Amino acid sequence: MKRSLRLVLIVMALGAASACSHMQSLPVVGAATPEPTPDAAPRERVRLAVELLGEGEARRAKAELQAALEAQPGMNSARRLLEQIDGDPRRMLGADARPYTVRAGETMSVIAERFLGDPLLFYALARYNN
Repeated sequence: MKRSLRLVLIVMALGAASACSHMQSLPVVGAATPEPTPDAAPRERVRLAVELLGEGEARRAKAELQAALEAQPGMNSARRLLEQIDGDPRRMLGADARPYTVRAGETMSVIAERFLGDPLLFYALARYNN
């Protein structure tokens, strides 16, 4: 009896551990906002934000873009990229979609340029397609 109870407890513990490993990471409440790169020029911040977005680092990219806009409020590229982080991609790109097979060497920027006429819409396009 003790052996079967022990076996049941082990199986339950393994199941719980497995379930935890498949859970999505949740944002930490009260987590500090990432600090932007010190002493970077606004254009450099936008370039870095593009790289960060490509790596899935939206929070860090957002910090860089906000810092770029603080230094240069009229910077359109920073504003447009920031809108893609916070905005609804379906609202930005529309509901119409069609299948497309990505070719070797293509990036989201290349695809955004080809189909949307704007390479900076790469992040909205990526979010649109999950």
